[in-house]
Amino acid sequence: MARPIAPTPLLDEKSSKIFLERVTRNLKKKSRPVKTPHIDATITSIMAHALKKEKRIS
Repeated sequence: MARPIAPTPLLDEKSSKIFLERVTRNLKKKSRPVKTPHIDATITSIMAHALKKEKRIS
């Protein structure tokens, strides 16, 4: 059986200030691209499926 989702906790003044500072600070950080293993095979598969579907429609 699934567990119920807990309600979002309320933040007090100090906690909300810390949270907003952390969010603001992290917005300025650049992130690296996510590694995607086997991306070339995935793109090839998607394109083959699209071409196959296009040929069926024509």
